Order: sequence, then structure tokens, then C-alpha cells
Amino acid sequence: MILNENSTLYWLWLQNLCGEGSVLPEILISHFGSIKDVYEADEQDYEQVSGITARSVKKLADKSLDKAREILAYCKNEGVGILTPDSALYPKRLSRIPCKPAVLYYKGVMVDLDREVCIAEVGTREMTEYGSRTAYTMAYDMARGGAVVVSGMAKGVDGMAHRGALDAGGYTVAVLGCGIDRAYPSEHVGLMKEIIGCGVVMTEYRPFTPPIGRNFPMRNRIVSGLSLGTLVIEAPKKSGALITAETALKQGRDVFALPGKVGEMSSEGSNHLIRNGAKMVTGATDILVEYQNLYPTKIDLNKITAIKSRNFAPGSFVATELPNFSEKRGESAEKRASVSEKKMTKPEKEVKEEKPYTLPTDVEGKQLEILTLLMNEGEMTSDMIASKTSSAITDILVELTMLEIMGHISANPGGTYKLS
Repeated sequence: MILNENSTLYWLWLQNLCGEGSVLPEILISHFGSIKDVYEADEQDYEQVSGITARSVKKLADKSLDKAREILAYCKNEGVGILTPDSALYPKRLSRIPCKPAVLYYKGVMVDLDREVCIAEVGTREMTEYGSRTAYTMAYDMARGGAVVVSGMAKGVDGMAHRGALDAGGYTVAVLGCGIDRAYPSEHVGLMKEIIGCGVVMTEYRPFTPPIGRNFPMRNRIVSGLSLGTLVIEAPKKSGALITAETALKQGRDVFALPGKVGEMSSEGSNHLIRNGAKMVTGATDILVEYQNLYPTKIDLNKITAIKSRNFAPGSFVATELPNFSEKRGESAEKRASVSEKKMTKPEKEVKEEKPYTLPTDVEGKQLEILTLLMNEGEMTSDMIASKTSSAITDILVELTMLEIMGHISANPGGTYKLS
């Protein structure tokens, strides 16, 4: 599973120092060229790196590999695979997203995900019967049609997505917001074992990392980053599923949404996405037809058949045969994503003459501190913000994500943030 033990130790060392989701590893690799050169550099070398803070320089001066060796030994004993950007099976799709994970831990059958039609399916934990039924059916049919279903193994839509893919005999990817040593939620321990048997469970979080709330917004960028498109089943206005959809859009990926009943809180977010340019879908064919020409050896719409009957919580259902769709084909995924991004941005006529920035009234605490810092300092990386505010990088990344969703800040391709 591990191609180069020394290289892997260096990546583990770097992740331990920087924390999950940090942009610093990318900055260092870009400057030094290799993980070996990053590890062997000294404080004076680090001080020459643009965008690095004095606090980070001090951390990097610690060359101890003890913690890295401890993690590596645990993974060997427990059959946990490790992927780093140097690994052959590290997904190139993740290499193209901001703050790509420096380390991925996995259990199960790892395949070359870049060759697969990976579709993320996400939604609320508190799904309705309609959401539960549709989440299962969509995942089942996508798997039958040749897609790989990616989700977060959470309660609700995530769990139904994995269940549908497994029942269809498909391959599914579960991305955790905790260490690889545990199933979260605990009632999904059986589901996790099934996924490991014929799919893969992965996480960027070190073994024994608890499933705390701030981990999940960071986890979502991997769910969307692995996927060509993200399907939102049911989502309230403020939910992790919408964060995943927004992240997918910024990553240049397709966004799909299931329409819901007007007035239902559980569908306000998904209906909002459709109103702002996401493709409305009513069946798996709506999604897979987008990739049929790009992946002709993977996608087979003829394999999508009606599910005659299936008993599952919260009830049983009977699905109908899906119709054939004649969609515009031949466009690249990148082109469609570019068009989608234009649709989901504010029209030009709404752009107003620039005025002096005033702090919003709907933020407080750490979020207000971040906005004040950006107002005074200009564009900054997450690591610089964490250093200036004396905060953990994981806490800052969560606050930055929420500020992006609220529309107060925006992220640049270079890993910096600025006021919107």
C-alpha cells in the first residue's frame, strides 16, 4: 500500500504540523519542489517562502518523525492504506482543488478514481420519506448505470446513498469527518464494514480524531473534489449539503438538485440551487447522460431498470421505469461547469459602484475578527489568519467556509481569502 516509506513519513510529519485542510503544504511544495526538500530545509530556507508566517516557520523547525512513525505503525497493523500526493492512486481530481489533502487514510478496495464517473450524493440528515426513497433510488440507479457514488456516511441521505449503491452491486466511496478507526455515526458500523468489503472508506483525519463539528465542512471539499458532479437530494437553507454544492461549483464541477415541495424546509436549499442554475433532475438518467459520451466504456443507461420493491426505513416504495432523455451532448464537463458557474453568479446588472466596506451586523466573535483582519490587511491565506488570530487552523477553516456561504468573503485560486 505504501510506495516509499520515507516519503510517506515526511508527508505525515507535514500534515501533523500544518493540520488538515491547510494550504501550507501546497505553498511549501510549490517553493521547494518535493516533500524531501521541504523536510530537509532549515528555518532560513522557510523564511524565504512567500506567504509563510513566523509561527509556521517555528513549527517546521521541529524535525521529529516520532508521531509520523507512530501513525505509520498503526496503519500497518490495522490494514489502513495511506495515500499522499506522491502516490500513484492519489486522485488527480483532488490535486486540482484548493487546500488538497496532504494525506488520505483509507480502508477497502482502492481503485483509480480518476477513471471513474464519480457522483457525490448529499443531503440532510433529517430527510423526509420522499427524500429517503429518492436518495436510495438515485444511488441504486447510478450504480447500476456505471457510476461510483460518493458520500459522507452520515445519517440521512448519505447513508441511503451508500445503501442504494451497495444493493445495486456498485462501488461506493465514503469520506469521513473523523479518524479511520471508527464509524460515525455509530449505527453505521455495519454499513462501514460493507463499504470496506467492496468499496472504500477514506479520511484526511489522523487515526483517533473524534467526529467534531468543525471537521465536516472540511470533509465536504473532498466529497465534491473526488466527483465530476454533486447531487443534492434534500437540503434546508443552511446545511452541509449546500456547503458541498458551493464547494463543487468553485471546483468547477457540475451541480444537480432534486426538486422538492414548495414550502418544505427540507427542500428550500435544493430548490434554491435549481433557481440559481443547478440542473434539476428527476432520475439517475438525467445525471449519467451528461457523462455518457465522455466515459462510453463506463456508462450504460440500458442497465438502469426499475426497482420492483424494496423495504427500508421509513417505509416501502415502488419505483417506476425512468424515461429516456434527449440532452445536448458532446460538451466537455469543464465547459458545462463554466456555464453553470456563470449562471450561479450574480447578473452583471446587480454589480454596483464600489463603496467603502462596512462590517456586517450578522456576524460576531471569531467571524467578526476575521472580517476586521481582512478589511485592514487585505488578502490573506488561512494559515496567516490563524496565526494573526492565535487560532487553530481547523477552527479558522470552518469560520471561513461559513463566511463564504454567507457571502461575506470569497476564496481566490491561490489559496487566499478576500472580502466580497
